[in-house]
Formats: sequence, C-alpha cells, structure tokens
Amino acid sequence: MKRVLFLFLTFLTVALLTVLMVACQDDTEADSSLPDASSDSVSDSVTESTAPVTTVDPTLAIQSVMEEDIRRAEVIGDATIEAYGRAFAGAYRLFETYNVDSKKGNGTASVWHYTSFFAMLSRLIDTAEPGSEAEAAYKELYTRVYNSFKYYEGTATHTTYVTTQPITMYGVHRAETKGAARVDGINAVYDDQEWIIRENIYAFQLTGDETYLDEALRLCKICIDGWDYTMNPSTKSEYGGIPWGPGYASKHTCSNAPIVMPLVEIYEILHEQGNANADFYLDWAIRIYKYTRATFENKNHLYGDNVGSFRELQGDRYVTTGLAGGDPKEYTYNTGAMISGACALYRATGEKEYLDYARLSVIAAYNSFRSTNSVRVGRELVRFYPDDTETTWFNLVLLQGFMDYYEVDPNHDEKYVMSFQSAMDYAYDQYLKEGFLPRDYLNGWDSNSNYDKNKNVMDQASASQIYAMLAQWHASRIALLTAEGE
Repeated sequence: MKRVLFLFLTFLTVALLTVLMVACQDDTEADSSLPDASSDSVSDSVTESTAPVTTVDPTLAIQSVMEEDIRRAEVIGDATIEAYGRAFAGAYRLFETYNVDSKKGNGTASVWHYTSFFAMLSRLIDTAEPGSEAEAAYKELYTRVYNSFKYYEGTATHTTYVTTQPITMYGVHRAETKGAARVDGINAVYDDQEWIIRENIYAFQLTGDETYLDEALRLCKICIDGWDYTMNPSTKSEYGGIPWGPGYASKHTCSNAPIVMPLVEIYEILHEQGNANADFYLDWAIRIYKYTRATFENKNHLYGDNVGSFRELQGDRYVTTGLAGGDPKEYTYNTGAMISGACALYRATGEKEYLDYARLSVIAAYNSFRSTNSVRVGRELVRFYPDDTETTWFNLVLLQGFMDYYEVDPNHDEKYVMSFQSAMDYAYDQYLKEGFLPRDYLNGWDSNSNYDKNKNVMDQASASQIYAMLAQWHASRIALLTAEGE
C-alpha cells in the first residue's frame, strides 16, 4: 500500500509539471494580445496591473529533495551491502562491524543487526525507480536475506506466566544451520521478535505476500503469551507487561512499546479483510500501551528504560512476587516507539487522548534529545540527535514516531521530521567517505573512536533507511499539498 502511494505520487508530480508548463505557455500567448498601456482602448478605470502573476508550485522543490534523498539512500545502502553482506550457497551472512580503512568485516551480526539490514532493503525497494536494475537487485537480495532469518531460529522449552512449553522463536545469535540457533534461557528476547514483527508487516504491505503476515501473527502470539498475568496483592490488578525475554524477570520499554503499532496495523489489515479476530489485536495494543505509559513514562513525557521484578516458579508457570528498582534513562527509540503506538491507536480509535499523549512526547523529544551543540547552515541552526548510544539506529525509531505524528497532526508541523533532514544532510555533505558516515554528524570522523574504526552495521543501515524514510515522508507532503490545492 505504501508502495502504491509512492508510485502514484511520482506519477502525479509528473502530471502537475506538464500542466504547469502548458499553463505557463498559455499565459505567455495571452500576454501578446493585451492592449498596450498607452493605447486609448485601455479603460481609465483599470488601476491594477494586468501582467500575469507567476506562481511557483511548492511541490517541485519537495520533489527535488525527495529524489536526492532516494539517491543518497542508495549510495549509503549500496556501500552497506558491499561491505557487510556475504552470500554463499543460497544463504546470507552479515558482519557486525566493518573497518572502513582496512576494508575488513568483523564478527557475525546478531538478529537485531540483521533485522535492521532487512529493514533498510525494504525501504530501498520501496523508493527505487520501478523497473530499474537497482530495484531488481534489491528485491533479489531481499528474498535471500529473509530466507536466511532461519539461521537465527531455534526451539527451546520456556516457562512463561501461563505455562511451560516448547517455543520456536528467533535467537540473539546466528547458527551455522537453519533452525539450530540457541533460544534457551537468555539467548532469545521478546524485543527482537517485535522488531521482526514490524518488518514482516512492512514486507506484507510492500509485497502483498501473506507469508509475511502469517509470520507476524505467529510472533505476536509468542510475545503476547509472555505477558505477566500475576495479580498484585497491593493494587488488586495485574502486574502486567512483557519481560525482556522468557529468561528475564525485568520488564523493559523496548519489550513492550515496539509491538503496539504493529498490533494496530494487524488489526487494520484483518479488519479490512473481514476477519472476526481483528479486535483481539487492537485490544492488546491498548492494553500494552496503557501498561507502558503507566510504568515507564517519566514526568517529562519521555520514557525510561526498565523496571526490575522478582518471580518464582509455581508449578509450570512463573508468578511475580514483587518489583525492584529500575532504570529511568531515556533513549530515543523507547519514546519513538511509544509515539508511533499512540498515533496508530488514535488512527484506529479516533480517541483524542492518544493524539494528545503523542504530541506531548513529540515536543519533549524534540526539545530534549537534540544536542546543544549546533552548526549554522545558511539561516538554519542544525542540531543533532544522540551519538553516544550503542547504535544511532535508536534515532531512526524516533524519526518514525515523528513521521507517524505528522500524519495525524492537524497542523502537520514539519519541523520535527525536518530536524532529521538537516542533520543527515550536514553529515552527508561534510563527511561522506566511500558511502559511510561517521558516528558524530557534527564533528566528523574520529580515528580514536571505535565507533568510527569499526562501523556498526546498524549505524550504517539506519543512515540509508533514514534517507529512504525521508523520501517517503516528502511524498506524503506532496500528497497533502495536492489535496489542499484541489
């Protein structure tokens, strides 16, 4: 569906350009037939100039930026594919890091890293020129990468708050054979499953292939089955929440917030298909969203990271016995995931409280996460998002939240998304090296920083994906302006 919108907007822009050129030609021809100002035939009552007014189509500038964003996404994306990817015997493997100077890759990507690479490919397909060699190449690689997710899959017996049973899920680490990954104990976590769910839904929207939707549904059941149903004797209500993984007692924003938006999307897909089970997914989206707000939202409307918990085995299931301290540290991706969740719930329910909560977090994130360090480019003061975290991919999730908010914001305020455009453009224009960007977008490459010595594949893949996402957002802007002009 997103793919269809993008293609439609490209076609529409070309049509508008054609109409504009014809209109300008007609105006020029009309000018030659106007009476000369000194002619007696000009009425004394005409006091305003009869010269034609030249208007500039604002969508033309946006179209230009969109096309450049696509080009930049492909430059960084192609470098990422070349540096990190290794195809062999029908399978695919990724390096976790790559040394730009020695041209050597190191380590094997975790499933989290691998999912970010898969996500990058989907956006490159979505924005590539239809029928181009680039699109064909991305599609071929996309299928190969998706099939190789099986190297991260495994089965183990897990105890949850419901029962003890075998679960087939994705492990943190890659195995040498399909289906043999370790997923026992702490070797598998729920948030990895949730990021994969999000990308399977995107893949379904991109291709229409029900295989992706089925996998999203299967993983959703696994995550929902991880919910803590234990009753809190003090509050007479559930402790609630999804722990970091079956082998963890702690609850994290990242094991709850990321599944809210995809649950709403599944609801919308199934509702459109007339599936009677659609409401089940919306109900869970609301339930998890409310738990996450109540548990992790700080007073400034940004989200902390985790809370501790104690549990014990009773029969074949866990029971929570109390809560421990937590970490209120705020990361861009936790807040971004909750913004996206709130926007999705507002879209699905029409309840204004979700829009209000999203707005508060958007404003807080925009004001709090951008660095006080800045650079002036022309009249614009460019600020940058955090670069001191495990990966700058965190910031991509916040951008997604800003983009989702733009779609539901009655004012369609562009400054939040444009803050990413400015930061990315500065880094690209100043520091691009062989298709790679430094970790520090303001100050550039640092030979003493391990972030720059050994580039994390998530940093690199997310930079490409961000440019593709910005291109998609500009397509939304064109659609909005076109609708307003009708």
